[in-house]
Amino acid sequence: ESFVVPFSLLHMLHVLFQEVDASRNNHICLGEFIDFCKRSQLFTADEASQVFLSKRSMPTTSEILFSENDIFNLNESDRAMKFNDFQQLILEAGII
Repeated sequence: ESFVVPFSLLHMLHVLFQEVDASRNNHICLGEFIDFCKRSQLFTADEASQVFLSKRSMPTTSEILFSENDIFNLNESDRAMKFNDFQQLILEAGII
């Protein structure tokens, strides 16, 4: 007897990412990540900050140059975790 699994790991990670992304802007800011870590008891606030800052991608040159702000006034999305960063973090942590 075989079972059909309707969702892949990627789909589950995407749903989890959307749950953490409370502002629904397709990236996770530090505050959202800390809130998620508190709710799930994944990391303490200090640990969450360190993990977040070490795992998020730095903005590309294009993102910096063509963002709404100049390079000295980066907007929140430039300090955010994108889905690929979140996926890597969750997989490396062995959560899923």
